[in-house]
Amino acid sequence: MMLALGLTLVGAGCFPWPRIGEESRPVVAAPQAVPQTAPIKEPLVALPDTIIPVRNVEIKQSTDQGGLYKCTVSVTYPQFIVSSSTMGDENAESLNKINLAIAERAASSTFGPQDRKVDEMSIKLAASRYVQDCFDERVRMSEKFADYPRDSEWYKNMNVKIEYKGHGVASLSYYYEAYEGGAHPGHMTTFMNVLLKDGSPFTLKDLIEPKNLKDFVRAEKQQILDRSQGDENILFPENEADFKKLAADTSTSPVEEQLATYGDFNSFYLTPTAIITHYNEYEIAPYVSGAQEAVMAYDEIASWLKADGLLGFLTK
Repeated sequence: MMLALGLTLVGAGCFPWPRIGEESRPVVAAPQAVPQTAPIKEPLVALPDTIIPVRNVEIKQSTDQGGLYKCTVSVTYPQFIVSSSTMGDENAESLNKINLAIAERAASSTFGPQDRKVDEMSIKLAASRYVQDCFDERVRMSEKFADYPRDSEWYKNMNVKIEYKGHGVASLSYYYEAYEGGAHPGHMTTFMNVLLKDGSPFTLKDLIEPKNLKDFVRAEKQQILDRSQGDENILFPENEADFKKLAADTSTSPVEEQLATYGDFNSFYLTPTAIITHYNEYEIAPYVSGAQEAVMAYDEIASWLKADGLLGFLTK
């Protein structure tokens, strides 16, 4: 599965992914007050969810030409509030590293690869370039085609959300929506799952016992199949056939094979109660069916969780 955004959707109603561009006159959310917290002496792996404060950065820009050729961009992403005096230098360094990674991915996933260090100002500049380039392109198109729609809005929206943080990990979703002509907007969600101690990524093999990886994947695909019953078109035929084949396969595969086939699966996010796998629209089902998810509740998969893994505390 994919960790970085890079899927290109083509055809009516879809969007180029990602497309470089930008806009002007940034509006940034006012900084939130830093909560007063007691000094954090424990390593980040030991901290509960509520200890690490977060603020949201919101950047919104739009062209304003009497409603014609309107282009808008919105980028919202979280940043951990970092203070060496309250959490220690090592913890602060780790969270600063994660903050940069969150911002870099928000920028590149919205505007394409960035040619400068990413911070709030660079994202504002990228947004400015996008709306101006978008506006100029729409004016050119209207000059070329007499029936070109001048009063519709083109836009890009990126919303990054922390789905879970605590017990040494953070799980973030990146929801992208774009409309640049066509029958309907395009949508995509990807995920960043990282260790709080150093910002390194984790995948399914860090959560599930290697011998049970196939069991987990088989069960989450069966859940999606069960939900599709009664609607023959909810999944693409080839994906439905693949899901049914795996769901019916009760054989035990060697651990090495399971690690190689399923261990690096990363299209999921954590919540306080479940691992949720995610498939974007067009990935296994048509646009009308929307994104597909399987909710793998911890209490239902407890026997598959890796005892010494990131969710091992749930097995004790």
